[in-house]
Amino acid sequence: MTYPSSTGSGPGSTTCFRRWQRDGTWHRILIPLQSLADAKGAIGWDLNVDSTAPKASVPLTRLRT
Repeated sequence: MTYPSSTGSGPGSTTCFRRWQRDGTWHRILIPLQSLADAKGAIGWDLNVDSTAPKASVPLTRLRT
């Protein structure tokens, strides 16, 4: 992947990526691309839900009063 020459590589690329996230650049790119792909039937809009839960770090017996 190529980045603008002003960003360089490594931390500069990360800075650029985060700036594009904050200013909405990625959103402006993603929405039209998704629309085009959806119109061509290239996107499956299935939803998967992960029902696992992390282990509580504090025993529940300590939380009960």
